[in-house]
Amino acid sequence: MNTMVTDIERRVHEYAQLLDDKKGKDIILLDLQKKYKSFDAVIIVTAMSTRHAQSLANGILDYSGQHGYEYLRMEGYTNGTWILVDLNDIIIHIFKEEERSLYGIEHLWDVEGITYP
Repeated sequence: MNTMVTDIERRVHEYAQLLDDKKGKDIILLDLQKKYKSFDAVIIVTAMSTRHAQSLANGILDYSGQHGYEYLRMEGYTNGTWILVDLNDIIIHIFKEEERSLYGIEHLWDVEGITYP
């Protein structure tokens, strides 16, 4: 059995743990490495409010900077109902509950998601 964890898997779990520590809800991890070329993983998380969503996004940016992880851009921060954080090979979607239910992006990819933790 191969117990080696890839760099992507390690970082996905680090970000998921960060989101969980900051009270993000319903965290789903999608591994897209074998199916898609544009990015390797998606993390989807629910925030309880606009301020909470912004706090989760700020935490991701701070963590990325502290660990030297790549960060490309963020969209939706001001509105705070759906914030997309592009970390190049990992995309993080932060939704308020209503928007997450409305868009249901977990189903866009033909991949079984893993609930975290």
